[in-house]
Amino acid sequence: MRLLRRTIRLYSILSFCILLIGIPFFYVLLQFVVKEEVDEQLLVIKSQMLQRISQKTADVDMSQGNFMNHDIRIEPNIDLNTKVGDSFFTVDKYDSVVDETMSIRSLRTNAVINGRGYRITLTAPMVDHNDLIQIILLVQIVLLFLLFIGLWVINKSVSATYLLQKEFTENAAHEMQTPLAVFQSKLELLMQTSPLTDKQADLIGKMADAGQRMNKLNKALILLTRIQNQQFTDRETVDLGQVMSDMLVQYEDAITEKKLTVSVTKNHIVKAHTNKALMEILIGNLLSNAIRYNIAGGFINIRLNDRELTVENSGASSALNTVRLFQRFQKESTDNTSLGLGLEIIDKICTLNHYSLKYQYDAATHRFIVHW
Repeated sequence: MRLLRRTIRLYSILSFCILLIGIPFFYVLLQFVVKEEVDEQLLVIKSQMLQRISQKTADVDMSQGNFMNHDIRIEPNIDLNTKVGDSFFTVDKYDSVVDETMSIRSLRTNAVINGRGYRITLTAPMVDHNDLIQIILLVQIVLLFLLFIGLWVINKSVSATYLLQKEFTENAAHEMQTPLAVFQSKLELLMQTSPLTDKQADLIGKMADAGQRMNKLNKALILLTRIQNQQFTDRETVDLGQVMSDMLVQYEDAITEKKLTVSVTKNHIVKAHTNKALMEILIGNLLSNAIRYNIAGGFINIRLNDRELTVENSGASSALNTVRLFQRFQKESTDNTSLGLGLEIIDKICTLNHYSLKYQYDAATHRFIVHW
C-alpha cells in the first residue's frame, strides 16, 4: 500500500512538473510558430504587391497613396542610398470597436519604384492566432486536469482492490493456522494410541511431516506477504555480528550433523540501521541455504564488513540457474524439507531495504553477496 501511494505521489509530482514546464514552453513555441507563419504571409504579400506595382505605368505617383489599404502603407523615402532589409516587429493597438487590444505583426522594407524611394509597411492582425493559442492551451490544461482526476479515481479503485486482497490474504493465512494446529495435535494423539502397526506408524509419520511442511509453508507465505506489504516499519541500530553469532548457535546441530567447517571473518563491530527481525530472517535463510545445499565435511565461509555480507559454501559442482534462482518455489535439490521460498524471501528483504543481492560460482564454491 505504501509502495502504491509512493508511486502515485511520484507520478503526480512528475506530472505537475511537466505541466509547470510544458505549458509555458508550449505557449512560447506556439507563439514562435504563429509569428513565423504570419511573417511568411507578409513576405508573400510584399512580393505580390511589388509585382503588381512593377506592371503599372511609369507615371504612377506612389506618394499620392496609390495601392494603399488597411494592410499596406506606402510612404515616400527621399534617401535612395539607404538600403534596409526586411524588418519584422509586433505592436499592440487598441480597437475601440471590439473594445480590446490586438497584436499587429508588421513588415517594414524599402523599395525603389520608378526611380523613387519608398518605405513600405505591411501589417497583419494576430488576434485570430492568439485566440487559437489560448484555445489550445486551455484544451491542454483541461486534458491534464482530467488526467489527474482519472489518476485519482484509479488510485482509489486500485487501493480498494489492494486492501481487499491484503485482507483476504491475511485472513486466509490466519484461519489456516487453526486447522493446521488441530491437525498436528490430533496426529500426536494418534501416535500415542496403541497398538499401532509399523505401517500405521509410518503413515502417521508421513502425515506429521506433511503437516509440518504445510505449517512452514503457511508461515513463509505470510512472511512474504508482510514483506511485500511493507509491514516491517520499525528500524533500529542492529549489530550484524551479534545477529550472525546468534544464528550460528541456532544452526549448530545442523552444522555438526554435516561435519561442516565454519569460518567467520569480521574486522570490527558492524552495525546497520534496519529492522532486526528482517535481518535475522535474511542471515538465517542464507545460513540455512548454505547448510542444506552443502556436502558432508564441506565448509561455510562468512565475511562481514561495513558494506557487505558474503556467505559462501561448498556444494554441487555446477552453478545454480540464475534465471530462476530467486523465483518462488524454485529449488535446486530434491530435499523435501525445502520449501523453495528461502531465496525469494532474501531477495524481497534486500529489495525492501534497497540492498543488492548477487550470486557467484567459482570452483564448486557457491557465493551469495548482500551489499548495502
